[in-house]
Amino acid sequence: MWGVDSQKLQNRFLKHVSLQTELTKDSLQIGEQAVYRIRLEIDKEFFQSLETLHISKLWLQFAEVYEVQRIEAQSFIDLNSHEKILYEISYVLYPKKAGDFEIAPLKISLTTKSQSFSLATDKLHFRVLPNDPLLEAISEDSIVLVGKSSLSSRIQNKNDSGEIVRYEVVLGSYGDIFGLEFILGIENASVYENTSKLTSERFGKLYWHTLKKEFDIVAKESYEIPSFEVKYREDSTLKTLSTSQFSIHLLEQTKDTTMIQKSHSYILLLVLLVIVILVCLGILLKKKDYLLKSIKNANSNKELLSLLLKNRAQDLRTKHFVRILEEEIYKNKSLIYDKVKLTKLAKHLKMDDK
Repeated sequence: MWGVDSQKLQNRFLKHVSLQTELTKDSLQIGEQAVYRIRLEIDKEFFQSLETLHISKLWLQFAEVYEVQRIEAQSFIDLNSHEKILYEISYVLYPKKAGDFEIAPLKISLTTKSQSFSLATDKLHFRVLPNDPLLEAISEDSIVLVGKSSLSSRIQNKNDSGEIVRYEVVLGSYGDIFGLEFILGIENASVYENTSKLTSERFGKLYWHTLKKEFDIVAKESYEIPSFEVKYREDSTLKTLSTSQFSIHLLEQTKDTTMIQKSHSYILLLVLLVIVILVCLGILLKKKDYLLKSIKNANSNKELLSLLLKNRAQDLRTKHFVRILEEEIYKNKSLIYDKVKLTKLAKHLKMDDK
């Protein structure tokens, strides 16, 4: 119900200001939502002369009060094609006890460079009805919202790999959910809470509130996410909402992931070690075969000696063989190049011979 305030103002400037107040219901139950709205319209030309504008905040002892919407200095054209500036503040009220109550006038102050003005809202009356005794007894043991409500939950990234699982729960209601909070505890998992998000959206004359909470869950074994439960009263009927209970199963192999990775590392190291050993053996065998290969390729003792001397990386056996070959050459013990004899000599020489 809208009503133009009747306060008579002497200053001629205030004819450029229109103040209205609204209360959506003048009779309601304990915990039921009512909306109190202040609407201030100012002629744009007069608004441009203002230096300050202050609207008192609503506070009630018998009800919970929350500001849910504020419009400030919004320009619009009225039905008479006049340009106006709009200020509008909306509050939701939730009565805490039964009885007859009033909302005292709120003061609005305006100042220009030379003058100060003030006006006030009308005084409003409303009645809060007592609850049904049975519902009142239930409400004393648990929180019961008043008005249509909804409750849902979901897993955003369910997986079987043991990674972080994000769990979301959402409560919507016309009731007072401003003081509510979701708390999640799981014995065999670590739960990290994200900041709750509370929003209000106008539907008709009332406001629908949405409370959203997200949890990040980390676990090394399977676990269960318990359900949340909310009670609400609608049309004198008590109803209960609950979320689904989720079971998160982790694959057994995920527990052995570390051991598997270690085993793979050990196998890789073993393969590398074998490769290194084979390379070393190949180099060693190459060194050992160089003497026999040189004997085979040479056609004379002097040519063989020349090939062996060119190989700087001589082992002890080759050095011993070179000394014997030098004696053969310089003492002219044999002018015949006998590959068979030289090969037998090379094979009988030991690596540790000096």
